[in-house]
Amino acid sequence: MSLYLNAIFDIVKTDFCSLIDFKLRGDTIEINTAIPTLTNSYVSVFASFKDGMYIVSDGGWFDRNMYESNVVAELEVHKRIVEQFKNHFQIKETKSQDGTKYYYKTTENLTLVSALVYDVGHYIACVVNSQNIVYRENEDLEEKKYFHNNINGVLRDRFGQTKVELNTLVNVDNIHKIKFNAIVRPNARNN
Repeated sequence: MSLYLNAIFDIVKTDFCSLIDFKLRGDTIEINTAIPTLTNSYVSVFASFKDGMYIVSDGGWFDRNMYESNVVAELEVHKRIVEQFKNHFQIKETKSQDGTKYYYKTTENLTLVSALVYDVGHYIACVVNSQNIVYRENEDLEEKKYFHNNINGVLRDRFGQTKVELNTLVNVDNIHKIKFNAIVRPNARNN
């Protein structure tokens, strides 16, 4: 497995040339890029090789707020911006058993891993940066953020992290979707 991970770093470093560092993390390699954010952080992406596929993801860091974004993500304008970046970079999304969202891209071709690192890294930076632009008055945002954090925490404590889905779109048919602030499912599911 280590050969695959070292090969991933070697080709990405050759192609990308401005990587800061890397760390081996079990069967995954964390690649620290030189892609900055408005939160004075540099983006890290995580690459692995599984079932014949190279996977590059955010490692769940965005969902865990490792980049310390300031703005409430529920703003409609922010959702549209995030969706635009997601479509532009062709980012996929999945959810782990503990409820953490992961944003990722895959390829079978090792020589394309650099492009995936570039896309996922810039997607993260674009989304983090867009969250740190104030679209509304600060006092409204602070009140809303405080309220949502408290309510979301109560729901997760009461029903468990894996059973609560926050700000979820549910398909009604092939055309329409309905957004729910919170859905509590009796059996957890993965996206």
